[in-house]
Amino acid sequence: MARNGNQELLLYIHGTRFRFDESATWAAQFGYDVQFPGPVIVFSWPSGEGRWDYMEGETNTEWSRPHLTALLRDLSREFPDAHIHVVAHSLGARLLMHSLDEMGREDPASSRPKFGQVVLAAADVDSEIFRRLLPGARALSQRITAYVAADDRALGASAKVHGYPRTGRDLDSPEGVDVIDATRTDGSDYNHNYFTQNRRVLFDLFQLLREGTPPDHRFGLVRMENGGHVYWQLRP
Repeated sequence: MARNGNQELLLYIHGTRFRFDESATWAAQFGYDVQFPGPVIVFSWPSGEGRWDYMEGETNTEWSRPHLTALLRDLSREFPDAHIHVVAHSLGARLLMHSLDEMGREDPASSRPKFGQVVLAAADVDSEIFRRLLPGARALSQRITAYVAADDRALGASAKVHGYPRTGRDLDSPEGVDVIDATRTDGSDYNHNYFTQNRRVLFDLFQLLREGTPPDHRFGLVRMENGGHVYWQLRP
């Protein structure tokens, strides 16, 4: 932080089925791909490692929440003038939203956002619960961006297990959230990791995290509407 003048900091929160070494590698690679100018911190949590460890990871988001909340609080206090950006993937996005909601409830009269860009990639969060948690996150952030994909099969399976749609497949953008449609950008078995594997998505994240550019000024996005809800689609 001293080397970059205490200006930019990125916190990366991984999703389910990540070992510590994998989460550190993914965080470092992500910071390199978007050419982030400051240090990258990874918050690693016990998300399970095997194909059938999803429920274990889901339970451990509850165990990990106070630790993430403490880290977010410490960073905002230690670097009050820095742009602290947060990128959370999959179940990590659920963990983040609950932590921001808790912080917002603790300090409802905060005079300014504590965080810069908050990015939710393929968020494994119940869509209605997401809307309920959103006010606290909005109050603490300059901008919230959600990358979604209708062909995210991992979130499709999660929706079947839980019985409710997931934010990472939902184009109905709530007020105060920029929804970016990343459908057909992955090509992997589950279409769940596109935010680190697709160049178009990474370029959009570069514009967002490096310049803070709003979606209507970012190259490569097309304005779309779905039932009166505005979202942004990545150009093919």
